[in-house]
Amino acid sequence: MALLRRFLLVLTALIAATAGHGQDASPGGILTLDPERLYQDTRFGRTIRAELDRLRAGLQAENGRLDRELGEEEAQLAARRPNMDPDEFHALADAFDEKAEAIRATQAGKLQGLIRRREDEKQRFFSAVLPVIADVVRERRGVIIFERRMVFLAADSIDITDQLIRRIDTLTTEAGVLLIPVPPADEGDSRPSDP
Repeated sequence: MALLRRFLLVLTALIAATAGHGQDASPGGILTLDPERLYQDTRFGRTIRAELDRLRAGLQAENGRLDRELGEEEAQLAARRPNMDPDEFHALADAFDEKAEAIRATQAGKLQGLIRRREDEKQRFFSAVLPVIADVVRERRGVIIFERRMVFLAADSIDITDQLIRRIDTLTTEAGVLLIPVPPADEGDSRPSDP
């Protein structure tokens, strides 16, 4: 939610900066936008989310495989216990516990990296479509945009979400590539490895 608020603040500042350039702002220049639906329903947004879903499914499959392997290793260790010296068994059990904890910590780190990447990609989406939004706002002579969910009651005619979805989709290839410059992802972020 904080990301969407920052996005709308930047957009409002952009509108204010360009309001006097060639367009007369109408007194009723109030518009609404549903940023979440914009992200969910555009071809560009769906492409981003499909890649993130693929990475999440891969991580889930990897977690399942590792859990099975650890379970099998634990069962083998338990089966050997009756024939082992207690000190030897405890040493092996401690080593197994350390290994299991290290694997779980690594997988938890990958999950956190994927969560961060999801937020980064969403922010990249909004940065990429900002010029398109600004164009539509200028065309509609808007002077302020409210997030649709924050408005108690509004005429559908002031909502620009559907118009933006159509406009963004016309600028998006069948492969989901947006044909306007997209800001590069942060090189320093922590991204999960592709499982």
